[in-house]
Amino acid sequence: MKLKHTRRKNRFALRFIALLIAISSLMTLASSAVIAEEADFNISENYAQNKGCRVNNAYSQAPKEMALDGDTGSFWRTNSTCKDDFIYLVADLGSKVEINFIYLYLYRMNCMSTVKLQYTDDATPDTNSEWKDIKTIAGKAIKEKMAVSFEPVMATGLRFYATLSTKSAGLYEFQAYYTNDAAAAEELINRVSFKEFVQPEDTDAKIVSVGENGELVYLDYDGNGGKLLDYSRVGYRNGDEPIPSVKTVKTIEPGKQTDHTELIQKAIDEVSALPESKRGAILLKAGKYTVSDTLKINTSGVILRGEGQ
Repeated sequence: MKLKHTRRKNRFALRFIALLIAISSLMTLASSAVIAEEADFNISENYAQNKGCRVNNAYSQAPKEMALDGDTGSFWRTNSTCKDDFIYLVADLGSKVEINFIYLYLYRMNCMSTVKLQYTDDATPDTNSEWKDIKTIAGKAIKEKMAVSFEPVMATGLRFYATLSTKSAGLYEFQAYYTNDAAAAEELINRVSFKEFVQPEDTDAKIVSVGENGELVYLDYDGNGGKLLDYSRVGYRNGDEPIPSVKTVKTIEPGKQTDHTELIQKAIDEVSALPESKRGAILLKAGKYTVSDTLKINTSGVILRGEGQ
């Protein structure tokens, strides 16, 4: 009985091993098929990289060339004082090439209401060229990174045009290709373009650094686009202009009060009630102020200013 039991166990083991071999063979075949599909994939060079371009406006520290330099850490943007409610970039490709894929990495995409991509086959692309539409993207369909595929066109120039809901926006990257597989192209570009920003596996690694133009560069710390929130644009007029000097129209001293909420709010309300031309700063003289509730400034032209030490 013991011998029979052992034989049955051996037969079962042999069948199990045969099953594993069969599964392994199927997996090898499946893997080979994927490799073959990848081998059929092709993509051109980035036809827009480092080519000449024109824009309607540019901030001095974020020039137009940054949008076409192939570097996802730099960007072009308009100045916050630009009065246009739109932005555009015209890329001169230098010759007529076939294109069916554009990759966009938008700067401040939340400011954009619509994004339009166009092409021309004019010998010298400029704002007066005959521009033909490729695609228009609007509202919630606008994403920070967008891979746009379309029927192939022969183009000498490409135009990015966006309408704005607020001022100052631009592009980290504008790239143009011809490919036979848009999904594979998008995956490849994401992998190659952002590899230098993947967080290194060491204790001294940085997730934010200062770029060559003096502005902060936020690095992809997980390889999937994860970044710190960009707070470098906070402040008066996005930090592009110094805070204006405003005259003091009322002064407050701490005195011996234990709660200064009502005192400060009353001063705010008094200055708020003045004609706009006569409003200004409320100066809080040096000392300790206790505020137990929310202070509300509901009128423009009113500033709370501390005297300092």
